[in-house]
Amino acid sequence: LEQFLHVLNYCKNTKVCQRLKESSCGKVAMSKISEVFVKPWSAKTGCGTAILMNKDTIRSAQVMFSHAWDEDIWELAEAIENWKKDVGASGELRVWFCMFAQYQCEDEEGPSIAEQLKKKPFASVIA
Repeated sequence: LEQFLHVLNYCKNTKVCQRLKESSCGKVAMSKISEVFVKPWSAKTGCGTAILMNKDTIRSAQVMFSHAWDEDIWELAEAIENWKKDVGASGELRVWFCMFAQYQCEDEEGPSIAEQLKKKPFASVIA
């Protein structure tokens, strides 16, 4: 959970994200975060960002966070922070978040999104 929030906060605090926020009525959609951060971080690796950041300690998720593709990164981070406080969640809680878990690049270096969805990742995480 702490790593997940750290990544969101890292993105939010970059000059790039601040410029995007200024040019888009004060909001930056998660789809834009994927384009600007997630895809470049994982391009040509065949792995989702979460795997790249945790390749030595891959474990099953304990909770799944869902989001809207057009959801604002600030709203998402605030909602997760509030949830964490409300339930007293540990920073060590293992989170599954599709944008970081699924390989987003569609660059033929890894599975396509369609191939990944055929494996029903959402169902396996919440099962």
